[in-house]
Amino acid sequence: MERQPKRMKKLSLGIIFLLTSLAMAASNGPTQTAVVGLRTDNYSFEKIVRNEVSKKLSGQRNVSLIPEVVTHNYVSDLWREEAKNSKNKIRLARKYFIEGKKLYDKLVLDQAIRQFNRSVNAYREGVGALKDNRYLLVSHLYLGMSLIVLGKEKEGQQYIREMIILDPKRDSRVLSKREFPPRVIELHKALTQKVLKGPSGQLNIEVEPADAKIYLNGLLQKSDGPFSTQLPVGEHFVVVERKGYRQVAKPVQIRSKPNFIKITLEEWQPLSPYSLQRRNNLIALDDLGNISKELSAKMLVLGSIEAIPNKDDSYLLLGQVYDARSREFSKIQTVETTLDRMDKAAKSFARKISNQITTQGLVVADIRTAGSSPVAYDQAQDFEKKITNNYFDKQAQGKEKVASKEKKGTPAWMKNKWLWYGVGAAAAIGGGYILYDQVLAGPDKNTLTITPN
Repeated sequence: MERQPKRMKKLSLGIIFLLTSLAMAASNGPTQTAVVGLRTDNYSFEKIVRNEVSKKLSGQRNVSLIPEVVTHNYVSDLWREEAKNSKNKIRLARKYFIEGKKLYDKLVLDQAIRQFNRSVNAYREGVGALKDNRYLLVSHLYLGMSLIVLGKEKEGQQYIREMIILDPKRDSRVLSKREFPPRVIELHKALTQKVLKGPSGQLNIEVEPADAKIYLNGLLQKSDGPFSTQLPVGEHFVVVERKGYRQVAKPVQIRSKPNFIKITLEEWQPLSPYSLQRRNNLIALDDLGNISKELSAKMLVLGSIEAIPNKDDSYLLLGQVYDARSREFSKIQTVETTLDRMDKAAKSFARKISNQITTQGLVVADIRTAGSSPVAYDQAQDFEKKITNNYFDKQAQGKEKVASKEKKGTPAWMKNKWLWYGVGAAAAIGGGYILYDQVLAGPDKNTLTITPN
């Protein structure tokens, strides 16, 4: 009976070690990072600061920056909190409409009505993401047409009437003769006249903040203050949004009298720096985790700009790095500046942000506190100094204790460096012999022969 050489086993272990090393090296590659902060449009110079940060990070080997166009498009949609669900509704609505149109062209009207009805409902539910109301109108129109063809005249006319009520161009809209039959075109004209001559009501909308965008029935309205317009009686859809605030999307029932609506948006700043108190908000951390996941970013650069009270043209730049892998934040970095020194301040700010990322692509974690306003920042700085002083005092005390122990209890022979050189050399020679004896001495060395009796 013979025991085979152990070379294959050792070779396998070597290969495993090599693959593990390669995997670790890959994991330590440039960290995918997105500059998501400084995008509220509160200040025109936000872009200057953001571009300096991006420029600084893109020149570092430890960072791989998510393309600006990707981050910009994502953040633009992020401010509309309901946009994701609304967009899914709009996609479904479009899908249902296309399917219904195909069935309508084949005169499979029962199934066409089902799909058109789904499309109408989905468009109404997804109005928060609707920025073009063409399909909202056409889905109503085709649903009405299908019902009329099946003999459900009254029900069909009601949907066409709803389409006219939602149409901002109702007084001049003309249906295409190529797409619609003469009967439908004439019916649309007749119903339009009834809507225009019918009861209407004044809609007055007051929003806070005053510069928030107002969408009515899927179209952006021009408004520099309180918004007012005359609308046909019936259901309409209002959407109010602004970057840095939660979107409000709601149906509004217009009656034949003045209709007043006041909408106050709730402030929502997921991309500004996080104080210690905000970091304890689990929902906020989940928001950041979702943002990182959807951008395929391991780290996010958060940022904001605050006007300093009682100082003309003075601003505080605030920034922070968040690591989605460890859910850790860097210390909040700040630069105080004036408008005429913004370019220089932006460069200084960018350097501070880049220093919060280690050469291994990890965040320089802050386990202490930092504020998000000038006053809170001053308090945080005082707190920081106290902690730092205590830390170094303890470090100094620790070194004194170690030195004391060395003086009292460390034998002199253990401090002799030549002794340890000798021990190291002996270990190296012994290890080399074992390696030669076990692997390199040839196949016969590793063969065990058992002679039968």
